[in-house]
Amino acid sequence: MGTWGAGNLDSDAALDVVDEDSRVLFDRIAELLASEEATQFDEDDHAELFVRFEALFALDAHRMINWWTCPTPADAEAAKAQFLPRWAAYFDEGSGASEAFTVERRAVIEATFDRFIAGCTKRHTTPDAA
Repeated sequence: MGTWGAGNLDSDAALDVVDEDSRVLFDRIAELLASEEATQFDEDDHAELFVRFEALFALDAHRMINWWTCPTPADAEAAKAQFLPRWAAYFDEGSGASEAFTVERRAVIEATFDRFIAGCTKRHTTPDAA
């Protein structure tokens, strides 16, 4: 194991922890995306999915995500394409939300998926992205 700097992330052991945490986070996001309840705004899986996305983005901002374990951009795009219509159908049926809120929430969901897709794309187009 090597240490090459004084920073908290400047060692092989620290990067092993980042790698393991990244795998756990990506695996949990994948599980949630496969859950029907994740598309249902009033279920815990829906809230958890978007909290996990935000955790991913926050950790990435601090170089604490290893994108090597992320899905391919095509898989991330497919997840978005599958999620949005299921979310819209459920949301439209039972939310009772105003049209303005519905439009705003959909925009937030789309932007979240787009950020996720961009991270996955960065990894799959940049050989040393980690």
